[in-house]
Amino acid sequence: MRVDKLLIKDFKNLQNVLVDFDENKERTVVVGRNGVGKTNLLEALTSIFRTIELREKAKDEKPTFGFRINYQCNGYLVEVESAREMPVSSAPASNKLSYKVGKGAKLGQTKMEDI
Repeated sequence: MRVDKLLIKDFKNLQNVLVDFDENKERTVVVGRNGVGKTNLLEALTSIFRTIELREKAKDEKPTFGFRINYQCNGYLVEVESAREMPVSSAPASNKLSYKVGKGAKLGQTKMEDI
């Protein structure tokens, strides 16, 4: 599996952060000063994949932040988005996950289908 792009909308100190991983490299190194969000980036990735893995096992397990992630796994291109909807009144915020899967190497060349 390889993560290609990650958008984090509102997780701890990460607000509208887009990480575009180099698709031609096998490894990515995250470097930065203390307090800029390196650990939060890794925590967000952990939370995202935990949510994806548990979506069928725990229906109440929902993401607590908005994100969009594009990754490749076993020849499939997968896009998962969590649209965090802010409450209009005193109702709690809600989250919706949308999944798209396509076969191919690049987003622009692949027809994504909702699943």
